Amino acid sequence: MTNSDIPNYTPDAAWDYYIIWHRCMRAKAKIEQALTLMSKQEEENTAINADCDELISHAIYELNEIQFDLEEEEK
Repeated sequence: MTNSDIPNYTPDAAWDYYIIWHRCMRAKAKIEQALTLMSKQEEENTAINADCDELISHAIYELNEIQFDLEEEEK
């Protein structure tokens, strides 16, 4: 799957995956922000590392929460 495969619109609120989709998109946005910060740097930068770490940590937290919620729904 590529970025072009992901719709750039807000899905119908009645869709079963509506909330999860939005949560995944938030995590994706954090990862994209980190990648953008990294791509603008010529050399490693401690401040940028900290910013990227925070962004990626937020994405990981969100993805872990999504995974937990999906596993709970399976029970």
